[in-house]
Amino acid sequence: STKNQSGASVDIASMGVSVMAVSSNLELKFPICVSKCPNSTLTTNSCYQKQEITVGAKHPITGTYTAEITYQFDLVQDYPSHPVAHRYCMPSDNAMMKQLKDTVQSGADATMYHMEEVIEAWRVLI
Repeated sequence: STKNQSGASVDIASMGVSVMAVSSNLELKFPICVSKCPNSTLTTNSCYQKQEITVGAKHPITGTYTAEITYQFDLVQDYPSHPVAHRYCMPSDNAMMKQLKDTVQSGADATMYHMEEVIEAWRVLI
């Protein structure tokens, strides 16, 4: 069993669900919202893993087709973190924090991260 964010025990084994162990690599492309920052590895959250697209047959004349997208989420073990600015959960682990800083300080990811900061702050700028 595992604990969800509210602290309630959940018997996930009886539901055929497994928990992915916490990774030393942060997933920054698909952040999730949580009610509070996790402070241990005893809780889990449902995190995006991948999408699978199944394309149906094309209409022979118009080319019209249908596509079904399945978004796969798995339970992932949380890692200790602390709140910053009532919006972000920053990792408590020094190696994870370095990875986060490296990502937001250089390269294309940094540019996109800082552009989002400007977009989010537009009301303050006006």
